Amino acid sequence: ILESSYNPGLMSDKTKAEWDMLSAVLRDSLKMKMDMDTAQFRKTVIYYENKNSFEDKARAGLYYGRALAEAGDYKNAIQVYIAAVERAEIAQDYNLAGYISNFTARLYSKELESTLARDYYGKAAEYFAKAKNYRREVIALREIATTYLMEYDNQNALNTLARADSLSLQ
Repeated sequence: ILESSYNPGLMSDKTKAEWDMLSAVLRDSLKMKMDMDTAQFRKTVIYYENKNSFEDKARAGLYYGRALAEAGDYKNAIQVYIAAVERAEIAQDYNLAGYISNFTARLYSKELESTLARDYYGKAAEYFAKAKNYRREVIALREIATTYLMEYDNQNALNTLARADSLSLQ
């Protein structure tokens, strides 16, 4: 329905940007791929950078980063995520900062950069703790343990899992 209703030639820049964000939010809530035109969504991000709150800027960066990652452009997706986390932090939306950090860590994991992945999973856990999203904090800790296992560091993996376990019991 979204694609069949989209006619960018008849829309103002504001309407296109809002349409793209609405489409991204809908795709996210339905667990769909961010199968979007990354060049068009870049224009949306630029529009939001000039017009909106830091939370909106961060959210636009999250969706743009996901679209880039799904297109296989991990390097640029990571750069977009890093900027988006800064905006989420300024907005004090720690839950959003946690999710963005988590997506960043996943890309580093895909690239087999276990140390960088662990750093970003650690940041995600910290943000989720600030947001009082303990479920996601536990999940981030589990992912940190996975990065230790990638390096055959069983002791640190076990220690991290024990920390996650004790947190999950609270």
